Amino acid sequence: MSDTSSMGRTVTVMKTYTSWGGWHSCDQPDERSRSGRHDLLGSRRTRILFRSHRNGAGNLYVMNADGSGVANLTNIPGGTRKQLQSEVWSPDGNRIAFIMEMGEGNLDLFVVDADGTGLTNVTNSPESEYRTSWSPDSQYLAFSRWVAQYSSDLFIVKADGSGLKNLTQSGEVVCEPAWSP
Repeated sequence: MSDTSSMGRTVTVMKTYTSWGGWHSCDQPDERSRSGRHDLLGSRRTRILFRSHRNGAGNLYVMNADGSGVANLTNIPGGTRKQLQSEVWSPDGNRIAFIMEMGEGNLDLFVVDADGTGLTNVTNSPESEYRTSWSPDSQYLAFSRWVAQYSSDLFIVKADGSGLKNLTQSGEVVCEPAWSP
C-alpha cells in the first residue's frame, strides 16, 4: 500500500502476518540485516543476539558465538504475546535496545544490560516507538515515534530515559535513524 503526501513523497506501508496471529505494520522492510546496520554480534564479536519462542513466548536471548551460554534477556512468561523488534547492540557491547509491545498495540523502547539485568522501559509512553539506533558513545538512542495516524517524528533520549527530545515535528513519516560513526 502506498500513500503520497502533499510534499510529493511516497510512503510505502507493508503488513506482515506474525506467527502469533496478529498483523505487524511498518513503513518499509527492515533492511538492517542486509545492510549490515543491524549488528547481530556485540562490539567484541563474541556474543550473538537473537529472538526465539523457545519457551512459548517471544524473548530476546544472547549466546556465545560457539552456541554455548544461552541466556534469556527479557524473561517474558510462556503464553504471553508481546511483540519484540528492532533489537540492536550498543556500540560498547554492554547494552541492548529493543522495541516491545506493552499491550493494545503500544510499542515502547527498552534497554537491557547484555547480561540480562537492568531491564528499563526508556520511553514508557502511550505512543508507539519503532526503529532505534545507538549513538556512537552508547549514551543516547535515536528512534521514531508515531505521533498521529500517518505521522511519525524522530526523537533522541538518553539510555536511562532522561532528556527526551523531538528533533523533527514534521507531520511526515520519519524513520530509520542512523548515527554517523
